[in-house]
Amino acid sequence: KGKNILTIHAESIQQYVLDMSFNGKEVAPNLKRLSSEGLYFSNFHSEESVGTSSDTEFTLNTSLMPASSGTVFVSYFDRDYLTIPKLLAEKEYYSFSMHGNNCDFWNRQAAHKSFGYNKFYCSTNDFDTSKTIGLGVSDKSFFKQAVPKIEAISKTNKNFYGTLIMLTNH
Repeated sequence: KGKNILTIHAESIQQYVLDMSFNGKEVAPNLKRLSSEGLYFSNFHSEESVGTSSDTEFTLNTSLMPASSGTVFVSYFDRDYLTIPKLLAEKEYYSFSMHGNNCDFWNRQAAHKSFGYNKFYCSTNDFDTSKTIGLGVSDKSFFKQAVPKIEAISKTNKNFYGTLIMLTNH
C-alpha cells in the first residue's frame, strides 16, 4: 500500500542467465542487481499457447491460463478479467505498460486497455525507434527512454503500477 510498483517482464530470458558469466563478465549484471534489490520470482513458469509472450502477459496480469487454441490477446481480449491494474485502480493507482514493439503486435493495444492499464506506451507511438534490435527498440534504448516517462508519471500520480516488457532477447 502506498508504494509505486514497477514490473519488468523479461521476455525470453531464463533464470540461469542471471548467474551466467562469459569471458569473466556477467551476462546480465543489471538484471541480477535488480533481482536482488526487489521482489524476484524465480519460480514463475509461463504456460503458453500460440500467443507466446502475450500468453505470459495474460497469466501475469490475471493468474489465469492462456487459451488452449488461438491467443487470448486476439480472440478473448474483450472479456472482463480481474487484473492487477484493475485491482490497483481500486486503490487509486495509475497503471501503464511499456513495450518497444509495434503497438498492435499481438493486439496489445486493445488487450492492455481491456486489462485496465491507463496507458500503453509502444514503439509505434512513444519511442524513438532509431536503435532497434530484431522486433523493436533495443532494451538499452527502451529503458533509457522509459525513465523520463516514468519520472513524468510519478510527478502527476500519487501511486503508480507499471509493466515494462523487454524485447531484445527475441
